[in-house]
Amino acid sequence: MRTTYAKLVFLSIAFLAMSSVYLWATNEGAGDPWAFMTIGTGARAMGLGGAFVAIADDATATYWNPAGLGFITGPEATFMHIGASAGSPDPTAEGIAGRHEFFSGALTSGYGNIGISVNYFNIGGIQYTIGGPATGQYIELSDANQQDTEMAYALSYALPVAWPTDKKWWSLGFTGRRMGQRFFGISTGSWGIDLGFLVRKESWLVLKNIKSGYVFQVNAGRSWKDTEDRPDIDTEGYDVGVPDDEGGFTSWRWGLALDPLDNEQMTWTLAFTVVDRRKGSPPVLSMGTEVWLLNKMVALRAGIDDWRVYKRNASDAVWEATGYRGRFTGGVGLRIPFAQVDYAVSLEPLAMKHRISLTLRLPGE
Repeated sequence: MRTTYAKLVFLSIAFLAMSSVYLWATNEGAGDPWAFMTIGTGARAMGLGGAFVAIADDATATYWNPAGLGFITGPEATFMHIGASAGSPDPTAEGIAGRHEFFSGALTSGYGNIGISVNYFNIGGIQYTIGGPATGQYIELSDANQQDTEMAYALSYALPVAWPTDKKWWSLGFTGRRMGQRFFGISTGSWGIDLGFLVRKESWLVLKNIKSGYVFQVNAGRSWKDTEDRPDIDTEGYDVGVPDDEGGFTSWRWGLALDPLDNEQMTWTLAFTVVDRRKGSPPVLSMGTEVWLLNKMVALRAGIDDWRVYKRNASDAVWEATGYRGRFTGGVGLRIPFAQVDYAVSLEPLAMKHRISLTLRLPGE
């Protein structure tokens, strides 16, 4: 009986993913103004290339898939810091100092599990410019050190479900978030929600721990306003007024993960995630692998993030610039009682990024 229900749930998730393709194609308000929210969180997840939607088994589930919180068995918290290597080929990026911090925590209860998270992103030393590679020049409008600051607060809830058996094997999750941005004397804010679903099956044929997850995201539109502290600069006739209002948009993530090998000494995991972010650009594929060794104390990871493999309705210019492109990632992890330290590196277009995370866990069920 359980096997029958598991098959039905897996088929339901596949149907939702296929339905999202239609929603993506007809989403007139699509676009992703909150770019910092597409920067993955958690060094473990990013070591896997961001293929974490179907795993989501730690406090970072508040970002990847809130349904994953339903399988957490005790209180835990994750802290992440991202740093970038110095040096960039982009002349507008000279002297830029970036900071990206993320915190998430999870609590368990008999009525479902709760998660909170704070996502903070800041870039300083920005020079306000007009132009770019297409024009062959950058027109400098400001010598001031501009700051772009973005932040998101999120509250998540997940309910693990045992029906129709006595063991919890699927979960529903919800995240509500408030986002804000401030740059060049203007600011904006908006809200968004995530609806997540995650199902786990212990074994199928020779495979173990098969997991499939789906997340549907809604982001409301946003309006900019002048904060009255914009630097007094000569704009040389260029219009640098308050940007137009931006409409809301939807997006989705679908993931699959499985363990080809799992025993007391080691675990080998393969994971895949497909993500839609905006209309007019190709969907992206992320995939990664993780191996826990030495009685599952040390982990090695590798992945590919944002691999664009399907043009769909992207313009020729977009596809020429992004087609079959992705970022290689790698990482390591160390697990000790009550704590886990993870490191990840990703080969970014402008600079190599380094992530380090610390996860603290208390005993649970």
